[in-house]
Amino acid sequence: MKQACSDFIEKCSPGLTAFSRRWYCGAAINALPVLLGEYYSTQDSTPKTNDLIVKYVTDVLSTTNQVTRMGHALALGVLPKFMLQPNLNNIIFSLIESTIITPATVKWAESRRDAVKALTSICATMASDIGQSFTEAHALKIYHTFLEGLNDYTQDKRGDIGAWMREGSVTGLQTLTLLLTKHLPEILTQDLTNRILSGIAQQAVEKNRPYQGSCWQGVLHNPPIPNISHYHELSLIFPER
Repeated sequence: MKQACSDFIEKCSPGLTAFSRRWYCGAAINALPVLLGEYYSTQDSTPKTNDLIVKYVTDVLSTTNQVTRMGHALALGVLPKFMLQPNLNNIIFSLIESTIITPATVKWAESRRDAVKALTSICATMASDIGQSFTEAHALKIYHTFLEGLNDYTQDKRGDIGAWMREGSVTGLQTLTLLLTKHLPEILTQDLTNRILSGIAQQAVEKNRPYQGSCWQGVLHNPPIPNISHYHELSLIFPER
């Protein structure tokens, strides 16, 4: 029923009477941006959108329930640009904070994965504002989070659960790097570029990691990012497919 309700709201929002019920798990994430874009984009809805974001930010920082954190992290990631832009600092800070491993959240690899997934989505949504409201400082903080995520090797009875975080971080590194190559290439110094490529390469050579290998190829060739050390030699070793 929850799945059906979420799909219903997504498809019918353009014709529904406005209402403010909060939806935040699974298929509901697909419904959320449609609903918000339809009913919260006017000037007089600003207090309502602010209340909604405060609620999501508070819940994404909660350390009492992983599922709550996961749902609200994903919800922050799909917010429309008109809601992200005036609240960008708080949203990015809360998502970054929720990726930090603490004694209470050490086994919450899924919520860390969803936080980096949300950060990746925000980078894509704010692409046209890179270098403006989406600042160099934002990009560097997110880079730090993604690079730290590559060191998550948390284990539990299910095995290497940190792999979820590492894979999400590789996706984030590829997405943000290609966006910056297009919109703000000067941020990609040789030191940062080397750390990005080294991090992705390390993941690509680990067991059963073909996806990370494709990300390596994408960053190396699509288009080539600035300041790659020994690019000619690397392109010979890893030719474009």
